[in-house]
Amino acid sequence: MKIIELEIKDLDQDFIDAISLVDYPAIESDFKKFGKQSTSYTLSKVDDEKKEIVGPALLKKLIYRYDQSTGEECYVFFSEKTIRLLAFDYMRQQRLSNSTTDHQQRVNDVYVVESWIVEDTENDKSKLLGFNVPIGTWMVRMKIDNEKVWERIKNGELKGFSVEAWMTERMINNSKMLNREDSIKEILMTDKTNKEKEEIIRKILFSNNII
Repeated sequence: MKIIELEIKDLDQDFIDAISLVDYPAIESDFKKFGKQSTSYTLSKVDDEKKEIVGPALLKKLIYRYDQSTGEECYVFFSEKTIRLLAFDYMRQQRLSNSTTDHQQRVNDVYVVESWIVEDTENDKSKLLGFNVPIGTWMVRMKIDNEKVWERIKNGELKGFSVEAWMTERMINNSKMLNREDSIKEILMTDKTNKEKEEIIRKILFSNNII
């Protein structure tokens, strides 16, 4: 199965446009929603809500992709360097209010109020908020002043963030990975779920600094 790194093609061009609120985030990590009086990051009474959400926009992990038109399967990933570039460009271009839902409809009154890169897994704010994410993760906090969008979040229709950016693909094919291709093929042939396979392959590749 192909493993593809998503890279920024031209550093002289704007390469990130918006953050979308989606039902099934590709990074498989939902945001948390909470209110003024909440300490467990669950919803409190509607009239006391902060209407804020926080979660990872991007993190370094393998993301399963399936092309229905060709039947081709692959894994894609972002490097820590690329994640940092995307996060910084988003702030530099002042796209804090560039938000969409389901990668389709641009929405008003939804904007980022906080953005940071995780530098320490144990002492980072993400840990305090209940997330267990790797170093290099891009975390964001959004304020939701759009009532329709907030209702969709409360109803569980929108669960996570998805970045809208222009990327290019680079096939990973180095000697370290080739030495482990047989192990990866064996994993892919098992009856484990795609999520279980992804987690095992991620440990093989990321933990050994192959990608």
